Amino acid sequence: MINFTPEKVWEKACRDLAIARQLGEKTIIISTSTGGTLALKLAATFPDEIWGLINISPNIEDGQLGSSLLNTPWGDEISYLIFTGDHRKIEHPEPLAEQYWDTIYPVISLRNLQQLVETTMVPETFQKISCPVLTLYYYENYIEKDWRVDVEEFPKVHEELGTPDDRHHLQKLRTPKTHFIGSDIKSKNWLSGLDAATAFCEKVMHMEPVSPAN
Repeated sequence: MINFTPEKVWEKACRDLAIARQLGEKTIIISTSTGGTLALKLAATFPDEIWGLINISPNIEDGQLGSSLLNTPWGDEISYLIFTGDHRKIEHPEPLAEQYWDTIYPVISLRNLQQLVETTMVPETFQKISCPVLTLYYYENYIEKDWRVDVEEFPKVHEELGTPDDRHHLQKLRTPKTHFIGSDIKSKNWLSGLDAATAFCEKVMHMEPVSPAN
């Protein structure tokens, strides 16, 4: 997150797609959180190159009240006041999490992240997407849900997709108890996400399982 800017992460996403093109004929993007932001933008920008999207808790809009204020002339000052400094520290209750997640990052990256989301997650982006799309997210009720992203935006996004109705699915998962559905470190049931993604690949994208090599 130290060098996070909308321009840099978009350039990296495009480079990653170029690598994927060299590895195979069809590209399916599986993403989580802000990875979903970039995946949706890639599918809109390169509709002939993305064969499918599996978005896990995509960052369409931040779930924290007032986050839009970060992308204003006072955004940096607001961040400094909230976090009492120019860096934010994060504590993870899971011992292994610190090996894979940031534990400290500059608060200016929050403004840059908000700028990325606000400028890309718009109806014009969703309307240009034509490939199959699966969106998975944790939701039990109004209180017990993913608070990192605004899950109430997901149905609106699916209504705006250019993908035919029978080729995009929005699915709530009740058991992961976290934003990080696919993580066996943070999720209470990461297999629920795997099962949902597998079913979508088989039933909607008509993919066939490959038998493991002997």
